[in-house]
Amino acid sequence: YLATGGTNLTLRNTRSWEVVATIGLPEFEARSLTGRALEGPGFGLSFSPDRRSLAVVLQDGVCLLSVPGLRQQAVLRDRMPHNRFAAISADGSKLAACTQGHDVKLWDLATQEPLRTFAGHSGTVDATVFSPDGGLLSYL
Repeated sequence: YLATGGTNLTLRNTRSWEVVATIGLPEFEARSLTGRALEGPGFGLSFSPDRRSLAVVLQDGVCLLSVPGLRQQAVLRDRMPHNRFAAISADGSKLAACTQGHDVKLWDLATQEPLRTFAGHSGTVDATVFSPDGGLLSYL
């Protein structure tokens, strides 16, 4: 699958390029994590290793959607504003998200609870990625 964002979140089958599912902004607004209207997805989309879930970065958290149906599976609520990017570990157990601020937040996906916040960076954190074995988290 290929997921693309913009005014809609679209999922395509990469073999046929057929659109499998699309979610428009009104549906995201209805699922606003804090009840307020969102400006749509942030910058980050990340597939789980088993390709059954898609993490979609929103302004006030991360929404996990089923693949291919794009139905909401979980919401990782966050008090950090303006989430940007997300990465899921190779074993699918953890998710890391960074913000336009100076923080990276790490979640346990089984419990949907935050594990740790890495704070105090001197500049904006622009991206995050796990090592192939999931033992290391890198961000810049």
